[in-house]
Amino acid sequence: MSMTLPQVIAHDDDTVTLRRSDWVRLVEEQSDLASSARYDAMVRDIGLAEVKRLSYSDAELTQILDGISPITIWLSRMGMTPRALAEAAEISPSYLAEIESAKKPGSVAALAAIAKVFRVPIEHLVE
Repeated sequence: MSMTLPQVIAHDDDTVTLRRSDWVRLVEEQSDLASSARYDAMVRDIGLAEVKRLSYSDAELTQILDGISPITIWLSRMGMTPRALAEAAEISPSYLAEIESAKKPGSVAALAAIAKVFRVPIEHLVE
């Protein structure tokens, strides 16, 4: 990605004035570069297949934005029932249901156990 330098409208020793459109473009380009660098670092650290496994699809992101629990999405992805997850995570099915439905936030221990079963970072389970 090549960056085109903006035209400087005015400047002094402490400030530079740019067109707003140039400023917005620079911020967007910087954000894109930062995202690309984070992605490259993840691929380097854990491998492309794992990055793809941990990534949400557009449809899954829409579901999360619509209030669907990430746990529900991971259950579907893994082809698991809530009962099987509760058993594997060693928590009660009713407690899992309360976490999944956002009636309870879930303890760190419970979320860590669920994350371990799904093989995902705990951050994937909380909003």
